[in-house]
Amino acid sequence: MTNRSPLSLLALSAFLLCALSTNPLAAETADEILSQARRVLEKTTAVKYRAEVFLNTQVDPSDASKRPAPFASGHVRAEDNPGFEELRLHISGNMRQASRFHIVTSDDRVLMMSKQHKTATRSDFRTIGRSLNVPLMLFDRNFFHPFPLDRAIGATTRELEAEQKADGVPCHVVKVKHGVSGEMMRWYFAKSDLLPRRIESLGTTGVPKRTLLLRDLQTPSAFPKDTFSVEPPEGFRLEERKPIVLRGAHAKLPVGSLAPDWTLPDEHGRKISLKSLRGNIVFLDFWSTTCGPCKRAMPALQKVHEYFSDANVKILGINCFERNDSTAYVKSKGYTYGHLLSGSAVARAYNVRSIPTFYIVGPDGKIAYAGGGYHDDLLPRLTRIICGLRTRYSSGNSSGNSSGNSSGNSSGNSSGNSSGNSSGNS
Repeated sequence: MTNRSPLSLLALSAFLLCALSTNPLAAETADEILSQARRVLEKTTAVKYRAEVFLNTQVDPSDASKRPAPFASGHVRAEDNPGFEELRLHISGNMRQASRFHIVTSDDRVLMMSKQHKTATRSDFRTIGRSLNVPLMLFDRNFFHPFPLDRAIGATTRELEAEQKADGVPCHVVKVKHGVSGEMMRWYFAKSDLLPRRIESLGTTGVPKRTLLLRDLQTPSAFPKDTFSVEPPEGFRLEERKPIVLRGAHAKLPVGSLAPDWTLPDEHGRKISLKSLRGNIVFLDFWSTTCGPCKRAMPALQKVHEYFSDANVKILGINCFERNDSTAYVKSKGYTYGHLLSGSAVARAYNVRSIPTFYIVGPDGKIAYAGGGYHDDLLPRLTRIICGLRTRYSSGNSSGNSSGNSSGNSSGNSSGNSSGNSSGNS
């Protein structure tokens, strides 16, 4: 073994200290990288990148020459859209190098185009949504999410793996595992800006089920005004599809109508009325302890409650159709947003036929949103609507239109208890 003088050891220590100080992420943990990546995502308002999606395929993260053909690929331009359920998206690409797609979304309207045939279809998300499944695979909804990386940060285990390159970009690699489902995800965050460059859904076996590559990612300050226009180019034949109107069991009170007043007790026996909350934005969740999707929604509702804790936003769970002790359940979970009891009659007055059902009531007492069913991507959409209402009313529009968005009803699953699809924030 080589003997080193005290002077040489001191020099080595100084070198290592300097190296660590110039690279603050060098010795960080998975939790620290996820937290820093979340802060970067929270500040990101626009992105553009080339995307590739691979299904059930092991994809070499660094060598593009060894990759199979992607299931779908294309160009993505996206921008936050406060006040509306949906983001502004412009996605063009192809599936299996054959079927081409070109979609634009803005203010809850969707335009699908075929440049080959010069045709276009325009409608709302509810009506046209299933046709967007493949294009939307190219977009990661942690962008512009009010709680980005929420599931990853809350995963049972979070492991920092060896650094790798994703398309030549040096990345921190974080693998997470969710305790209940056993599903795993692997994230590649660029060391340069901590934005994701590769996302792997590993299922329960650790073998990639879906891989999303984000190449040449940029964060522009703004896009040209016509980027998200839902007007087709000149010479295109346009088909307007009428929005689907929910009827029967799925029908809700119409957006823009005055919300029926009610008075209900909370868990302490205090009487709360909707009229007494006038001037606030009121989020109503009709739920029961016997409803699985209702209980899956509640952690997200707690986060929304904390997110708006210093604002004139009231989150209220209205317990209905109940057979158990809902107060004990809420207390055991530590939820601190409003909990109202004996709400079955109110639920019937609000046409609640399946749960969970959500309503947003604006400061003027009018319904701004009505929808049913829960999935992981619903709460971010509703949060954007609440933010839009706050912006409008804080800017002095005290009598403003509380309809919030042009579509009103949820673009998610409106069948109530049969929902729970985890297609959102990972």
